[in-house]
Amino acid sequence: MESMPDIIPTIAVTLCLLRNPFTINGVRTLRIKESDRVAALQTELAKLGYTLLAPTPNSIAYDGNLTPVANPKPIETYKDHRIAMSMALAATRHPGITILDPAVVAKSYPRFWQHVAPYLSINLTK
Repeated sequence: MESMPDIIPTIAVTLCLLRNPFTINGVRTLRIKESDRVAALQTELAKLGYTLLAPTPNSIAYDGNLTPVANPKPIETYKDHRIAMSMALAATRHPGITILDPAVVAKSYPRFWQHVAPYLSINLTK
């Protein structure tokens, strides 16, 4: 995925939601984007019960397991539009999750929340 690192968060979140085991290679540059996207994915997916395996310097992995979480903590966005948008997908399996600082999407897709609102049950808060 070295040639397409910006799509890695969306792929990782989607595969976790499907409980599909994966290893994604080529993630080295995710640590130096708007946030450390590897750390952000680990932390935020864990809030929903998906544990990424210990990452290597250039890969992330998931074994397909889910530990259900009754009341997930709000999802941080780390001032990173790609983390916000990829974690929004989690509402397909975890309706009513809260996304903090949703305005970060203005960098790349200002109307994102308006466009996904008919399809996802998400609480947005500053």
